[in-house]
Amino acid sequence: MSLESELSFLPMADDLSDYLLSHDSALVFPISEDKDFSVRSGLSGTYDSIPNEDLEKMDMKYYLRVVYDFQ
Repeated sequence: MSLESELSFLPMADDLSDYLLSHDSALVFPISEDKDFSVRSGLSGTYDSIPNEDLEKMDMKYYLRVVYDFQ
């Protein structure tokens, strides 16, 4: 089992107050002996400092995925 996390900050080049912040954290459980297959369960979130009129600033998603590693 492992814990994986990624954080991204993407500002606009001409206006640093307009940015997108993305985060993804997950637990990864191997389900095969050779660790080619695993289950990834996590939380993914995106924050837009200046969203379009009909959208919210924060978007959160929970997910469960089966992953195959091509090594």
